[in-house]
Amino acid sequence: MTDSIFKTTKTCQDAFARCVSNPALAELLEWLENRQGDLNLWASELGATKEGKASLDYRVKDRPDVSEAICELLDSIHESLEQMITPSMSTHATTPAHWYSDIFPKTTGTTVQFSYETDPDPTISNSEDEEPYSEQMDNIQTILHELSRISIAIRKSGSKYRFQKADSSLQEGDYDELKNHLTLMILLSSYDTQSREQLNSETALSPGRLTSSQVRLIHANIVRRNRIRYATRNMPSAHTHKSAVTTTLVHVPATVVKQEPSEATIVTSHKPSSSKVVSVVAAQSSLLAPSATEIGSQFDLKEAAAKETPSVKTKITRTGASQDYPRCPEPRHGNMIQCPYYGDVLPLSYLANESRWRGHVAQDLLPYTCFLDNCSTPDEMYPTTDELTNHMLKEHSVPYWMCDFCATGSKSNQELFLTEGDWEAHMRNVHTGAIPVNQLPILSTVSHTMMLEPMTCPLCAFSAKEVSMTINEHITHHLHEFALKALP
Repeated sequence: MTDSIFKTTKTCQDAFARCVSNPALAELLEWLENRQGDLNLWASELGATKEGKASLDYRVKDRPDVSEAICELLDSIHESLEQMITPSMSTHATTPAHWYSDIFPKTTGTTVQFSYETDPDPTISNSEDEEPYSEQMDNIQTILHELSRISIAIRKSGSKYRFQKADSSLQEGDYDELKNHLTLMILLSSYDTQSREQLNSETALSPGRLTSSQVRLIHANIVRRNRIRYATRNMPSAHTHKSAVTTTLVHVPATVVKQEPSEATIVTSHKPSSSKVVSVVAAQSSLLAPSATEIGSQFDLKEAAAKETPSVKTKITRTGASQDYPRCPEPRHGNMIQCPYYGDVLPLSYLANESRWRGHVAQDLLPYTCFLDNCSTPDEMYPTTDELTNHMLKEHSVPYWMCDFCATGSKSNQELFLTEGDWEAHMRNVHTGAIPVNQLPILSTVSHTMMLEPMTCPLCAFSAKEVSMTINEHITHHLHEFALKALP
């Protein structure tokens, strides 16, 4: 029977501690401390070293295959560390690609790639002192990246239930300042620059002037902000990991409760190792341990092991590429990044690839919301314009019949007809002889399509002019831009 994730993680941490204190590995101390910190941060984020309902073991209790895969990854790290402590154990580390394929078999036409191929560790050099351990170091580095990717997938698989917990904790009154700011922003957008300068009436900027769609968009941003606060409620300050030679600035986390920023306290200290800092982080997080969110049966190990998720990267960034996203944070230490909004531990490759970073934020932010009246799911949020468009075509579209003969030579809407009768009359009168009359019923079925009527942007005075099968780009851009206002 496979050991628990808790026990296997503790075994790895113990092996790292022995490596760090081993004089024979002194030349590798910085690298070992960074990798030790990476493991500790991963364990802290997912609750790998916790017990009970806050633990990773509890989260995957119904998925023994996932538990076994994680334990196998950790066992391989442990084996490599033991080989570094006692080189006589083996002259070669477990080969990552061969070993990993045993847990995540290759699918047809798919090759599993590893992060170390594109994100080499800058602390690994080609010096003679490190050559005896290069295979072990590569193996450890590779597996830490795989653990990071799997942790992201685990969190995403339970995001629906994670958001439910966050949403149930929402106290909208806690966000009055944000609500007032967004209200003012929307109301001012309906005035031109000259008119804004002349505004002095409270009535002109009264929340009562908001439309129902605008009220929903503001509420959606409050929900987004609350989800961020909930996800980061136990996360240490971004300054905790930073250290200097003589002083360290320590800030109280501002994400737990809404309050004015506290003054920094200056603590005199020697430069701490990253591993010690992350150990403190793990200890702090355990004091406020919530129940872990179980992963669903839809969790896919092979998908979790994939190099990237192209659908997120490409679909989201088409509109998000021009948005003013916050920059990806610098690594907390070593080769790991922690998302300041949702707490995910990310590989260093996110720092070098802006599209991946934006896609990660947008996937949790869910920047698109239906703004049309009479929507059956007004609170639903979508990560991409494609998904919002699919929703609108399904629920808010209007049937049209299109004349393909006119459409090939014109971009206007003259080739669209609201009724089948109008379309048929057009075909008989304008395109006589182009198609036999007895084939018109068949062509009518092919020509029938669902379209979106011209929309007005809910955040400004812009109005689209024509019906379309997609949402006007101005509107999706404005929705995305507005959603980003939810980020702290």
